[in-house]
Amino acid sequence: MCGGASGDELDHVDINLATVRINEIGGGTVHINNSITCVTNDSIDLYDNMVFEGVDDTSIIRLSETAIESSESGIASFEPNEELFIIENVDPVSGNNNITIKNLFINGSWRENPHHVG
Repeated sequence: MCGGASGDELDHVDINLATVRINEIGGGTVHINNSITCVTNDSIDLYDNMVFEGVDDTSIIRLSETAIESSESGIASFEPNEELFIIENVDPVSGNNNITIKNLFINGSWRENPHHVG
């Protein structure tokens, strides 16, 4: 699933297509293989009755360099210093139910991102 968009930073698009499809059928699992790094510059949306899983800590979701640079320069879809949500509940008012996230390494830290300068 990840890296399919020319290896760019749009892995969240493919993942979100999968989460929407899982939601349409009432729930299920979105699986990220091991030794795969998914790079995102926007949120991954999770719905009711969903498992979002990897194999182990080699299944990685990482904030993109572009998202970091865009946020710092203020040209992203979010404001500078705004919290970035790599994984987001699509219903922030009522909340979603029965969501499981497991066996993933999620790196959203700007300071720990290998592309962070400063």
